Amino acid sequence: MTTWLRDHIGVVRLRQLLEDARHRLALVPLTFLFAGVVLSQVTLLIDRQLDDETLPTFFETTVDSARAILGAIAGGLITAVTLLVSMVLVAVQLASGQLSPRTLRNWLGDRVLQRAVGVVLGTTVFCLLGLRSARQLGDDLSIVPSTTVLVGVVLAIVSLVYVVRAIDQVTTNLQIGTIARRLTDDTIATIRSVGASTDERPGHVPAAHPRPPTAIPDGAVAVECDTSGWVQQIDIEQLVETLPEGATVWVVVVHGGFAIARSPLAWVDLPSTDDTDETVQTGDTVQADDDSGAPDQEAVIESIRSCFALGPSRTMQQDVGFGTSQLTDIAVRALSPGINDPQTARDLIMHLGEILAELWAGEPADTEIRADGRLIIRSVASPEEHLRAALDPIRHYGRHDPAVMRTMADMLQTLRSEIVRRELPNPVDPIDRWIDELVAAVDDDGWTDRERSDFAAAARRSPDGAR
Repeated sequence: MTTWLRDHIGVVRLRQLLEDARHRLALVPLTFLFAGVVLSQVTLLIDRQLDDETLPTFFETTVDSARAILGAIAGGLITAVTLLVSMVLVAVQLASGQLSPRTLRNWLGDRVLQRAVGVVLGTTVFCLLGLRSARQLGDDLSIVPSTTVLVGVVLAIVSLVYVVRAIDQVTTNLQIGTIARRLTDDTIATIRSVGASTDERPGHVPAAHPRPPTAIPDGAVAVECDTSGWVQQIDIEQLVETLPEGATVWVVVVHGGFAIARSPLAWVDLPSTDDTDETVQTGDTVQADDDSGAPDQEAVIESIRSCFALGPSRTMQQDVGFGTSQLTDIAVRALSPGINDPQTARDLIMHLGEILAELWAGEPADTEIRADGRLIIRSVASPEEHLRAALDPIRHYGRHDPAVMRTMADMLQTLRSEIVRRELPNPVDPIDRWIDELVAAVDDDGWTDRERSDFAAAARRSPDGAR
């Protein structure tokens, strides 16, 4: 099955489609709507097979009462759908205006909200179809959907529970603590899934050749992207399997970077004809030409291109920098004169410290990957790059606020002491340099003597890393 998906869709693109579907509001509700149609046909079929004598007393109903019950449920749930959609729009507006537009994917992908809209829509369709089937055919002949009415009442109760749960979810998710906690957990999960030190440079749009041009030989061939977009995934494992033996690839784009149409995603140096045996490789590896034994260049390029997934926006699948950038965006917006909420910025700084601690705890990733005569060379971000991408904007916009600057100094000193105490593999020198830059960047005009002394105490470190 995996081989078929790789041949016809591609594992990377399949994961991309599933991620996009998970963050769309319409997919789950439409699935529940279809389930409501199917369930209504099943219950109506049961009603046609039963008569009044075989039904228990609490099942019994009349055509008029069935119409009244189903009509009331359908009308009330249509209002509930309107309420849920209105809440979604209000939440999206608040998230976009007060937080960051990049957090909208999290709102639309909320499973509780999606299921609530789906259950209400499915129940509404179920009741409407049952209402259509309840009719009087003659003086002695009628279709009474007793089972449909009972199921409709149960579904209506479930729908009301989901509506209340959705309202609670929306109001809870609007709290900055919940938003920060979710973004932090998602980012840490991404770090652990792709490796604590990932191959990305957060917060920067990559140039076509982040590596020196001399590192790529003249005979290398460019693997160009078809369309413009943000780099969402790079499947290194599939890339290794795709390459013919003896090939070398330079990956020149990074997760979270923007690639322009027709710009290189990677450069590949294929083995020469003299170095290649006339053997046909099977499986995921590209086959060689029958005449020369050299790999088919176009097939290799297309196979490499399929290992990259580009999209209209950044995602959290492999992009650690996207998680930190969302927290940074919210903190910077909180420091703006229009919002003026430095306490939110201070809270988010501590969450960023939790993410940085996870990054510092990871072993540095390899910049070169060798497997069966194949070589992949890629850029690998250091924890310092993540630190600067996360905290540089906050330092710039918060340099006038003593509480914000002191919180950053406290967080970094705590991070530094934990690195020393736990003997984490990454060095503390980048943190020391950034603290020195923080002290130099402070604009303490208007600060009191106490605020200056508090900041100086927070930024002061001892040689052994203790607080």
